[in-house]
Amino acid sequence: SIHHGHFLDGNFAVVALGKLGGREITINSDLDLLFIYQANASHSSGQRSLPKISYFNRLSQRYISALTVSTVEGPLFDLDLRLRPSGEAGPIASSFTSLSKYLHNDAWVWEKMALTRARIVFAEGSFLGDLKNLFSSQLRCPPDKRALLKGAAEMRCKLLQSHPGHQIWNIKHMRGGFVDIEFIAQYLQLLHAYESPAILSTNTAEALKLLSVNGLIENDKAKILIDALILWHKIQGVLRLCSGKQFIEDRSTEGLQNLLTITSGMDSFATLKLAVHETACNSYSIFQDIIEIPAKKL
Repeated sequence: SIHHGHFLDGNFAVVALGKLGGREITINSDLDLLFIYQANASHSSGQRSLPKISYFNRLSQRYISALTVSTVEGPLFDLDLRLRPSGEAGPIASSFTSLSKYLHNDAWVWEKMALTRARIVFAEGSFLGDLKNLFSSQLRCPPDKRALLKGAAEMRCKLLQSHPGHQIWNIKHMRGGFVDIEFIAQYLQLLHAYESPAILSTNTAEALKLLSVNGLIENDKAKILIDALILWHKIQGVLRLCSGKQFIEDRSTEGLQNLLTITSGMDSFATLKLAVHETACNSYSIFQDIIEIPAKKL
């Protein structure tokens, strides 16, 4: 910055989380981002010097402005920054030191689960290595198995309160939908990564494959879940493009139903509905076996 200068020892990183971190974004997906900085000096070097927290928050805001710029079709992207340690009320950018302390001492189970999908989009030099080591140390830490299981089950229940997911076309939140399958992959990675770090992947389908290869989930269960993800992505892509984030079957056109049928590789809309129901039931059954039922026995 001409006015505010810079930090000779400063570093800045952008980390993708959620579907962006897993390279799974679909139409209308939010971009989950985390901004992290590191600097020893307290103020920048410019004539209009800024404290480092203000400097890196302004830098983050410029990054956000570029991604959310208005176009004739609306904002370029919608961003979600709620996964930062300080939450919505805190600064946009987190210092590396404060993030490290938070992850080591105060992070909730669901935040550790979210970390399984952390992918560093931008960082340079030794700072890149520091971030990789921080994330790896968290994911490969021997877990408190009881707390991990309890936390995963409780977080899923909380999500159901705000997103009941009774509607079978609510591909994300319905039982056996995206969220249940993502929870399975994230929970199992945190449960086993300290002994089998090769299972770690930010991509849900890839994580399930690695868990299966390493004998940490039955092959038939992994296949059911991966096939479900493939079907859910096909359906969600069409629905997001043609009907936004809510699809009401009774009000849908025959053309949209035909498009869903063709995209999903089915021979009729009725067959597709049956496949959605059976796929969701099978996936939810696996979620129950791995998380829900064991958690109730705690």
